[in-house]
Amino acid sequence: MKKRNLLVMFVAMLLALAMMPIISYAGTNVVEANGGEVTDGQSFVDALGGQATYTESDDIFTITLNGDISLAKDYINIESGKYILNGSGTITRGEGYTGTLIKVGSGASLKLGGSVVIDGGAVWTKNGEPSTPAEGAENIGTQATACLVYNDGSFELTGDAVLQNNDGASALQSWVSCSMSGGIIRNNRASTRAA
Repeated sequence: MKKRNLLVMFVAMLLALAMMPIISYAGTNVVEANGGEVTDGQSFVDALGGQATYTESDDIFTITLNGDISLAKDYINIESGKYILNGSGTITRGEGYTGTLIKVGSGASLKLGGSVVIDGGAVWTKNGEPSTPAEGAENIGTQATACLVYNDGSFELTGDAVLQNNDGASALQSWVSCSMSGGIIRNNRASTRAA
């Protein structure tokens, strides 16, 4: 009888554990990626540290980001081809890296959408509380030396994608085709002549 009661209690405990929510804290599963040259879907996935999948249709590569990555060594250099980057996750600067995160070359196009966040690493505070640069906040995080996205090809910001937290340079620098049909650009501060 005692063994049966123990078994019932054990099964009840397992069921209770299975029903508990899984708590995930932001930043705990960040993969360090190396960036690098992008020429096709697989090289884009590799530049994202494997935190993505891709499909190809009509010479357009759709890259689906599946988590958070930190670029510590180099930017994602899209030299040629047409790409859609969507999914969910954050691409941020790694410790010590202050340069561009994504470069779209003259022979390439990038449509940034989904819930992808490109984050420069600035941490805005005022009087010890979280704030924004518009409220006169101080950056206690990364001080950028370059924009988040440098476009020399074609760039479109769509969906719920975000360019944020870049201090020292613009969020987006574009010399040619650039459009915004959605998305958000927020909490950025550039020193001169930038938006």
